[in-house]
Amino acid sequence: MLLVGMVSVRLVAQGSTGTILGTVTDSSGGVVPDAKVQVTNIGTNATQATTSDARGRYRLPEIPVGAYQVSAEVAGF
Repeated sequence: MLLVGMVSVRLVAQGSTGTILGTVTDSSGGVVPDAKVQVTNIGTNATQATTSDARGRYRLPEIPVGAYQVSAEVAGF
C-alpha cells in the first residue's frame, strides 16, 4: 500500500465531539475513491477509520475534539 499524496481535512465541532471530513486526492488533484482513511488522536492514540467514496470524500462523525493525524492509503496506487 502507498500513502496517497493529499488529504484535505476539516473538523466541524459542536460541543465535545466533531466531524472530520475531507477529500482524498492524488498529486495531480484527481480524486481517489476507495482509499482507507485513518484518523489518530495525537493525545490518546485512539484511531478510527473509514473509506473514501467514489468522489474521494470521507466523513468521520462524532469524533472527540482534539488534535488528529489523518492518513490515507490505497492498494496499488
